[in-house]
Amino acid sequence: MFVTKSVELLAVTLVMTATTFVSSIAPIKLFTLSSTSLTYLTVFSIGMLVGTALLIVLPEGIELLNEVKYNLTSFTVGLPILVGFVLMFTIDKVISRKDEVSYTTPETTSSFHQAKVASTLNSVLQSSITLGLLVHAGVDGISLGSSFADEDSTLQFVMVIALIVHKIPTAFSLGTILSKEGLEDKLVLVHLVLFAVMTPVMTWITFTILGLFNTSIQLLTGELLLFSSGTFLYVVFHVINEFEDSLFEENSSSAGGSSGSESNTFVDEQTKKKNVFVGIVGLVIPLLLSLVKE
Repeated sequence: MFVTKSVELLAVTLVMTATTFVSSIAPIKLFTLSSTSLTYLTVFSIGMLVGTALLIVLPEGIELLNEVKYNLTSFTVGLPILVGFVLMFTIDKVISRKDEVSYTTPETTSSFHQAKVASTLNSVLQSSITLGLLVHAGVDGISLGSSFADEDSTLQFVMVIALIVHKIPTAFSLGTILSKEGLEDKLVLVHLVLFAVMTPVMTWITFTILGLFNTSIQLLTGELLLFSSGTFLYVVFHVINEFEDSLFEENSSSAGGSSGSESNTFVDEQTKKKNVFVGIVGLVIPLLLSLVKE
């Protein structure tokens, strides 16, 4: 039984890794986008992040807690969400806002590689969206690993479908937003690879530990999913706060209109309406995916 499940899990994690990476790299490598198109794609991605957090991640956590007959109250549901949000807020303000470490010119190949690794790690620590989604991906891995450690094959199937359903829009959004932030291509690839492998790695760690100790952690998994939705919501808050003004200004300027203030005002209003529409379309995608999951 353990061997069979291991083979099945290997297949699932390989597919998930490939799907996540391709989805994240698609908007920045598979398409040639103008500045305006990238801006609209970023607005669309923000909408998908909001929808994914509220329509997929949060309900998954509540459903798991409901299955183990956990006492669901505004406090027991809200507390882990709040803890996740506050943790990401603290990380963002204390770690992510630190000035980048300056490195002197390395004298040896070894010190050069160490400086590159440190610089790459620093870029991850300074990216709130990457940190938040890495935490979320790790919780996804714990959820998947615990479902495969359980003998309920239906639970495994539902969990795999649920994860793939929200992994695709989340990965797509991460790739788009990192590109919009102006991160170097090599660093973007590192961030995306880390995101793609985090879930499989945590899946195997969880599956191995639970297999050895023959236990179930559905309650913990449900709480972690709620915690993860809190980190997810902070990511959404951070991205909207970071990009809201710049997206509006860039789309307004790129839309043209140099024939006076009245013309510029009209262009601004039209751009605002387009951004709202594109964001709502992004919100609708996770809604449709959640219906498919059901």
